[in-house]
Amino acid sequence: MKNIRKNQSGFVLIFLALAIAVLMGFTGLAIDASRHMLIHAELQTAADSCALSAVNELNGSPDSLSRAVLVGQYVGGTKNKKNFQNDVIDIQDSDIKFSQTLEGVYQDKNFASYSTAAFVECKVFAPNIINIFLKFLGIENSDLSASAKATDRKSTRLNSSHLGISYAVFCLKK
Repeated sequence: MKNIRKNQSGFVLIFLALAIAVLMGFTGLAIDASRHMLIHAELQTAADSCALSAVNELNGSPDSLSRAVLVGQYVGGTKNKKNFQNDVIDIQDSDIKFSQTLEGVYQDKNFASYSTAAFVECKVFAPNIINIFLKFLGIENSDLSASAKATDRKSTRLNSSHLGISYAVFCLKK
């Protein structure tokens, strides 16, 4: 009986080392995943802010689209930050688009009609987010993005299929 114990004396140490390595791997995965979720939430806040502020500038005047883009960039990008509120979100002119309908074709300010634009779509991006622990699995960095749509129309019909396609935010003016 003593010979059997003598041959198994290092098993607990090996098992414990493997268990610690697996737990550290899952902890690293949880840290990177939660960091991605936080950055995505920051991006979504920026996209929502951009769309809601830009739609408030749509009043049918010739300069309304340019004003909407500037306000969207300022409120969505300059006033919101990503990566634990450390990095400014850069929203380009081409990231803010306008349409006459929710599911219509969205065009940038150079091609959209200022007199009929009623919906705004803002897209924000966080390219090359450096992964801390996922590097060990061969995933060096990640690209994250978020988008939001807004309108100033009093009533918009929205069914469940729209919710699956895009995240929509509606601002109702009184």
